[in-house]
Amino acid sequence: MSVAILKYSSSNVSSLSNCLKSIGVKHYICHSKKDLSYASTIILPGVGTYEGVLNEIKKNNTYETIIEKANQGNKIIGICIGMQILAETGNELSLKKSKGLGLIKGDVKKMNNFHIGWNKLQGKNFSKKFNQFKNQSFYFNHSNYLKLKNSKTVVFYSYLNDIKIPSLIINKNILGFQFHPEKSQVYGKKILKFLIKENL
Repeated sequence: MSVAILKYSSSNVSSLSNCLKSIGVKHYICHSKKDLSYASTIILPGVGTYEGVLNEIKKNNTYETIIEKANQGNKIIGICIGMQILAETGNELSLKKSKGLGLIKGDVKKMNNFHIGWNKLQGKNFSKKFNQFKNQSFYFNHSNYLKLKNSKTVVFYSYLNDIKIPSLIINKNILGFQFHPEKSQVYGKKILKFLIKENL
């Protein structure tokens, strides 16, 4: 297994890399199409804007590589904004929607409030493998959420007022965290290691 963290200018690569080191996951950091092509698991980090991250991965020619690797069955793991760009469309900085990677059927929507701080994972549609994570608290920091077209891809939700936020999404080899596992202490490390190493 070869794990790559895709680096873009706004991402929090160092904290994610330190987290992976602490759980014994060997990895490398890259930002080029060539280096990314060697990975069997690609992690898209979680800091930045929807348009900003997409524009950058298009400029460095990794946009198409991510889609190709996903279609080949490699694991793609998105964290926060990294999860949101897996969607079909979204917008954060402009009124016009931008095309995402299209690996998850859904659109990124704006929330009225920021979702910052600790929140619990809730859900019914998950296997017993995930019991250890139900009702545990994880760290969130976002103002947009992914409105899905297929609710079967959701393992866990979290709630902010009346908004039901998909917090952990699994669609075969495409995985997404709305929260930051690398900032979520013990259970954050556990769930990140579990999803990288588990054959889902």
